[in-house]
Amino acid sequence: MNLFLYKRLGDFSFINQFIRNIYIYILIPILSFYLKLKFKNVVMIVTRHSVNEMSYFNAFLSDIDLTIVIRNNSSSKDLLKHFLLLKKILIMLDSPEIYSIDEFEQLSAIKNSAFWEVVYTFWTIRKINWNYKSLHDDRSELNQIKKNRSIEISLSKILSRKPSDSKVYSLKDFKSLIFINDQLPNTKIDDWQYLCSSFLETHLPNGIKIKLEKEHFTKINSLLPGEAAQGFLIELKKLITQYEILITKASIRLDEAMDVECNLKREWILKLEE
Repeated sequence: MNLFLYKRLGDFSFINQFIRNIYIYILIPILSFYLKLKFKNVVMIVTRHSVNEMSYFNAFLSDIDLTIVIRNNSSSKDLLKHFLLLKKILIMLDSPEIYSIDEFEQLSAIKNSAFWEVVYTFWTIRKINWNYKSLHDDRSELNQIKKNRSIEISLSKILSRKPSDSKVYSLKDFKSLIFINDQLPNTKIDDWQYLCSSFLETHLPNGIKIKLEKEHFTKINSLLPGEAAQGFLIELKKLITQYEILITKASIRLDEAMDVECNLKREWILKLEE
């Protein structure tokens, strides 16, 4: 149904604006009120991604991405299980990220820091690579349209134009040195190839590599300081590690609610916290 509507109505900006307004001013406030009433540990609900940006929002392709902040030291499993049930009715909802108050404050501090543009650029490239890979396995026309659109939006956010010159760059090519080299897990490739880090594709045992277009490389290199800025790199490594721990914890909460095995992610957090 969404594919049918998208092909016929997806280009009408007034429809996208109308649906987005319903989400922002009616659906999300009602959902927020309901979840706070039912689950006393819910502190606030924050929207993310395209629902916050009209220029990227499409009524038939965009999901509602939410971050739910809960009280410190409280459980999220029942909340997530209930939310996943709601998703079966409200199909525009995507799976939420859940953080404690302390974790959300740490995330906010990272996003407000001088290092966020570098972290965000790495994360966006990671997302682009993941979407390119998953396109090969997804036979759904609607999902392929969504992923191609996500790639285009991601590229538009970090680059002035779509890149064309492909090459695989090692982090050794950067001015920054390899700032997470000492965090590589000492396990076999099959266990860790899917996702060790949300920022970097890991291809063991050949070191950390990330598939970059020429423009990606130029973009990241322009964000990094010169060779003398060792203090910047130390702090950058610290914040990337902290951010990675926080988003992996959120991913584990979702896995637990869906009864999905997540031991590798737990091992990754332990490695990062060493």
